[in-house]
Amino acid sequence: MKSLGDAIKSGRLKRNMTQQELAEGICTQATISNIEKAGKLPAINLLLAIADRLDIEIEEFYYLIGENTTENGKIMKRVKLLCSQSKHKEATVLLKEINEVELESVSEKKEFYYYKGITSLIASNNFSDALFYFNLSNDIYEEDYTSIYDVLALSGISIVYSMHEEDDKALVYTDRTLQLLDEFVAEGYEKKDTNDIVRIYFNSAKIYSKTKKYEKAVSLSSMGISLQQLNDSMNGLEHLMYEKAYNLQQLEQVSEAEKFYFYAAAMAMINKNNEMSKTISSDMELYKVSHFMY
Repeated sequence: MKSLGDAIKSGRLKRNMTQQELAEGICTQATISNIEKAGKLPAINLLLAIADRLDIEIEEFYYLIGENTTENGKIMKRVKLLCSQSKHKEATVLLKEINEVELESVSEKKEFYYYKGITSLIASNNFSDALFYFNLSNDIYEEDYTSIYDVLALSGISIVYSMHEEDDKALVYTDRTLQLLDEFVAEGYEKKDTNDIVRIYFNSAKIYSKTKKYEKAVSLSSMGISLQQLNDSMNGLEHLMYEKAYNLQQLEQVSEAEKFYFYAAAMAMINKNNEMSKTISSDMELYKVSHFMY
């Protein structure tokens, strides 16, 4: 099925326009590239301006707008939701319904292989398959464009090595992940990518914590917390608050650690994360965290 990016690129080429010429006075050339290559959905005012410059009726674009214009897209949205709820086994089953042959864009393929990798890892502890799919996702190359799935796949490789107790390799890939993430963020990202960015900070913090790089773990946890606060989101904050508390405790910054243990406990209750509540309670008992004074 033709995508919005395909339609805009087709209209541009019919008029012998470069991406820079189409973007002039509307947005950046990089924005046009992201729309065409990765199917990024522009703001409606940008879409109207692009349609006007290409002399295309806006109605021709409307039916192409939306991430669920294909059956594969609808399935993938459910897969992502299940994974966000830690229901990776259910997501594994659902991924089998994806028609891989119909995955047309680079972005769709990267996304599919990443989720094949993460479900193989979390649901089945299948390190071999996880590495295979993460590498497959990264091997799909697109010139001058970095996808959030490039970063997630690198992060996935670091998690594989960490779970396999190969911490030296895990650190190498964690460093690469954060370097690529910095580049991705510097290029500009969409709000929908925020939770994935936060997840990368959290997973990287876990690996640094495991290798006793506690200050680095605290810093990454703080970055994730700040990003969620900027976006008025409480999603996953209990994990980040807990990670920061634990690492502050290891650094013997007891007063700050106590504060973040209580923040984490409160967020776990709000987000109804019973497993995290048990972990926090266990830590607070272990470290004899006193009652928090408001």
